[in-house]
Amino acid sequence: MSTKNMQLMRSNDQLKAGDVVLFRSIYHKNWGQTFIGYYQSLTNNKHGHYETVHAGICVGHDQRGPKIAHVTGGKIFGYAVQNLADINAEDQENRSLLVYRHKDAQLCEIIAKKAADIAKQNQKPQWTFSSAFKLLFTNSMSATAPGEISLSTVCSKFTIEILQQVTKNSASYLNIHATSTPKALEAELFKNQHYDLFIYTGSPDPKSNHGLDPYATLKKTITEELNRLEQNKNNSQYVMNKYLQVKAALFRGDQFAHDEQDDLKKAHHLLREVMPELAINTGYNFSKPTSYKNVADQARRLGIFKWEEGRNYQQQAVVCASNEHVRRHTL
Repeated sequence: MSTKNMQLMRSNDQLKAGDVVLFRSIYHKNWGQTFIGYYQSLTNNKHGHYETVHAGICVGHDQRGPKIAHVTGGKIFGYAVQNLADINAEDQENRSLLVYRHKDAQLCEIIAKKAADIAKQNQKPQWTFSSAFKLLFTNSMSATAPGEISLSTVCSKFTIEILQQVTKNSASYLNIHATSTPKALEAELFKNQHYDLFIYTGSPDPKSNHGLDPYATLKKTITEELNRLEQNKNNSQYVMNKYLQVKAALFRGDQFAHDEQDDLKKAHHLLREVMPELAINTGYNFSKPTSYKNVADQARRLGIFKWEEGRNYQQQAVVCASNEHVRRHTL
C-alpha cells in the first residue's frame, strides 16, 4: 500500500501560493456535487475519494485571506480568482480541504503565477456541459503531452493543465490525462512523491477560517453514539455488550491522546480503536449500524480517510485498517 505523511492544517490562512486545493463536498450537497460524487464512486482511482468534487490553486493572499484560481460554474461561470472566504460564503460552509504542496518552493511560485495569469485573462473559457461530460468517458490513466491551456475546460482540467505545463521538464510531472476527474487528480497527487499532503478539516461556520479539532470533534460524535447505546442497553444483551466495548475503546483512545500532541494522530488512533466496535451489528440488519455510519460520516466531513489498495473506489474512516471485518465495508 502506498503511504503519504499527512499533516494537519489548522487554519486556511496557512495555505501558500502554489498549493493545489481539493475541495470536499459540502454538508448539504447540491445536485452537481451529488452527481459528481456518484459518478466518481464508480471509478477506480487508487488513493482518490469520490467526494473530492472541486479543484483549484492558491495564488496568494490579500487582506481577506487566501485567493484561489479555479474554474467555476457559479455566478462567475468561468475562470475566477476568488477569496476563499467568498467561496465559503457561497457554499454557506467553511469546507474541508485536501491540500497538496509541491516540495520545490520555486515551482510553487511558478504554479501560482501561471494559474493567476490564466484565471485573470479577459477571454472567458467555454465552461460547457460537454466539457464536463467528457470526464465520464476519458481514460484518466492515459497521459497526454502538455499543451496550451484549453478554453473547453472544467475545474480539474484547468488545474491539471497548469501543473503539467509547469512541471513538464521535471520528475514531478503528473502522468495523467488532462480531462480527468477531481478524484483522479487527487489519486495522482497522492502517488506523486514530490507533493506533501495537508488536511484542513473545515467547519460548518462559513465565516470561520479555522478547521475543527479532529480529535475533539470525533470524540464528541462517538460520545453521542455511546449515550444513545446506553439508553437502549437494557433492552438487549447484544446492545449491552456493544456499549461496553465501545466505552472501553473510547477509554483506550483517551489514554493514547493523553501523551500525544498531534491531533490528527489522536483522531486516527481513536477511530482505529472505536470503529471495529461500532461496526458490530446488534440486530438483523445487513447494513452498517447507525452508530458506525454517524461516526464515519463525521470522519469524512473532516477529510479523514483511509486509502486501500485494490478497492480505492470505496472509502472508509482512515484507521480501520487493522480490522479485516470492517475493511470489507464501504463508508
